[in-house]
Amino acid sequence: MEPIHLFRNLLRQASILFDDVARAHTAKLIISGFRRNQKLEDAWTIHEKIKKGRQALSLLHRANTGKPKPLGKVLDLAYGRDGRRRHELLQVCRAMHFWTTFPLAIFEC
Repeated sequence: MEPIHLFRNLLRQASILFDDVARAHTAKLIISGFRRNQKLEDAWTIHEKIKKGRQALSLLHRANTGKPKPLGKVLDLAYGRDGRRRHELLQVCRAMHFWTTFPLAIFEC
């Protein structure tokens, strides 16, 4: 499958998602991922990225057909219960927690 066809199919499947947050988050991830990998030249890396894209397309397709496990995974990723977004949110919380408990943090080490 050509990368442009994969891109369009991924966006099509993302647009079908019933949840507004999941739809927007998934589309944002797809677009940013393709932009980030646009200049790749290594054939093996391109092959691996296309393979991951196909797996994501399969996940979105299964989520849109109503299968509970893939749908839960898509929603978990969108709402920050799993994946990169969770780690970003936790990093902010950890930083806030450190500064609010700073005097105690010195003695807890």
